[in-house]
Amino acid sequence: MIGNLVGRALELVRREGVRGAACKVVERRHRFRGLTRHDPLADLGFVNSKVIEPGSGPGVDLVWFIPPYGRGSGGHTTLFRFVGLLEDRGWTNHICLSGPGQARNEREAERQIREWFPPTKARITLGTNGLPPCRVALATGWQTAYPVRSFQGAQTRAYFVQDFEPWFWPAGGAATLAESTYRFGFPAITMGSWLAGELAQRYGASTFPLGFSYDRSIFSPPIGSTVGASPSGEFDGRAGLRVFFYARPVTPRRGFEIGAMALDALIRQIPDVTVVTAGWGLGNYTLPFPVEDHGVVTPEELADVVRGSDVALVLSHSNVSLLPLEIMACGVPLVTNNEPWSSWLVGPKVAKLAPSEPGAIAEALVALCRDPGARRGFAQRGAAFAATTSWGAEADRLAVYLESIAAGATGAPPTKPV
Repeated sequence: MIGNLVGRALELVRREGVRGAACKVVERRHRFRGLTRHDPLADLGFVNSKVIEPGSGPGVDLVWFIPPYGRGSGGHTTLFRFVGLLEDRGWTNHICLSGPGQARNEREAERQIREWFPPTKARITLGTNGLPPCRVALATGWQTAYPVRSFQGAQTRAYFVQDFEPWFWPAGGAATLAESTYRFGFPAITMGSWLAGELAQRYGASTFPLGFSYDRSIFSPPIGSTVGASPSGEFDGRAGLRVFFYARPVTPRRGFEIGAMALDALIRQIPDVTVVTAGWGLGNYTLPFPVEDHGVVTPEELADVVRGSDVALVLSHSNVSLLPLEIMACGVPLVTNNEPWSSWLVGPKVAKLAPSEPGAIAEALVALCRDPGARRGFAQRGAAFAATTSWGAEADRLAVYLESIAAGATGAPPTKPV
């Protein structure tokens, strides 16, 4: 037990540095309150936050209230991407970092955000003191919805929702407080149509779904290769294939245990498959098969790892992640679980779908590994589908929608199917 804890601590220090490791501990204490000695009223003080008055400085178009971030966070990558894209379209932004995170001061926060995420010119501040008045205040996580509700400097408020966050917690206080934010009456900008439907049907929210895309400067097939051409050759599945798995055991909604069981069943049938992972270091996890473990990687490193694989496995147990489109854009066939929160984006024509059971997922992997024609077909259709998406087009739609709510328009502008 002690050895395992020491191993985890050393891995955290190796990956994040001493300062980063200490900040991670603070962030986890904030998220997993039941595991440490704490002051629950202080930890949840933002729920009963008092009126937040704006500062006296010049106003901006948008103030983004953003929860604690971490290196490699897909949700924060999407947020900062849209901040930058809206800047390109003439919107002025201010970023308010809400809650404990990795930075000790604003200068450090600015450095981390500009190094780890898509570029933005926005002013970045810690806490809610002196925030500029704005046309729209945007909550971007359930903890931030409470201070957004209290902020008096906004003409209107909205909620940028990327996942169904009550599912991040066991049934209880935190889950209930997260769910309550969907009843605040904020118009909800959702990542995808599944979330839009959930919030509209469960809570009567006004919703505006955005689509996903990927960074074309990073995710693409290998230069000079044909989409669907296997890195291991036109192989019939008996030896030599490389299967990528997005392994992130610290994020339960990414289905690490189910994926590991499915891969174990795959290797029992095709022993010479090489499992390649990225997402989180697996040094402290015992698996019955060898793993080429890349741990936490940059987007550029992720693209290289994916391009060197023949098949990819990504699981989701809440809203789908950015990885399916990124993998398909690299020309690699995808296996994923067939659930409404993922199939709204990834359908059976562009990916091999299976029920969320280890045996069914293993069968899908085995079928693709043994059929080079099927791999090639899924790779080509997936790459073609990914190419139809565009962050720029979604930013254009978002700008129009924000303008409509900022101007007090009734109803949302027409939306395309997502």
